[in-house]
Amino acid sequence: MLATDLYYLPMNDFLQLQFGDYRDPDDPLNPYPVYKPSKSNFRDFKLTKLPNEPDQFVPTYINLGNKGPLTPGLSYLNAGLLADLLSDRQFSDRHMMIVATTNLTIKASLNKVLVWATNIQTSKPVSNVPLKVLCTGRDRVGFGLHRRERLI
Repeated sequence: MLATDLYYLPMNDFLQLQFGDYRDPDDPLNPYPVYKPSKSNFRDFKLTKLPNEPDQFVPTYINLGNKGPLTPGLSYLNAGLLADLLSDRQFSDRHMMIVATTNLTIKASLNKVLVWATNIQTSKPVSNVPLKVLCTGRDRVGFGLHRRERLI
């Protein structure tokens, strides 16, 4: 059995996971060893029976949106075998997920950033999207409003 639990991931936690205190640069196989999602951000727990194909790669669909589609935003997913969860009291795999309705294409140079925002379903540019550009220290280095007729 595969056990999964899903949490909303606050933006500050996402930034800390990418650039800050939660990241362990000396352990690339376990980059987020100290991060524990807040219980207040818990969304769902699920058990899924896996096909009986040991040591085989078998893609398996897991519907994480039992309460409807996942809302746009950041999510943190823990996953692992139920037996491992019961014995070790921790999940073996962790993933950050971004659910979005807008795709951002970004090109950056040393002193410029170009952002093109499009609707995922139609591929057409979207209007009036507020954008913030952050550097690794989480300082805002640019901001603007994406307009259909021009790039930011």
